[in-house]
Amino acid sequence: MKMNDNQRRFLNEFHDLLRKYSVDEMFISYHSGDKRDYRITLSSNKQRLEFAGYSDNCFTEVGTYDGNYKVGDQDE
Repeated sequence: MKMNDNQRRFLNEFHDLLRKYSVDEMFISYHSGDKRDYRITLSSNKQRLEFAGYSDNCFTEVGTYDGNYKVGDQDE
């Protein structure tokens, strides 16, 4: 199946964003045999940011933050 214009634009913008933040590796994996245990991992400057998903403006089970991260949360 061929990509549509929106998909191509998304991938191009996503690529630019990854470059902007020096993300040199991204992968999806799971830690056990349970497919509900998937993680998305981004690697930049030998540091990793890991999360299980994104829904309703919230990143879930963030590996470098305690619990979930709702977009717009500020460091306290």
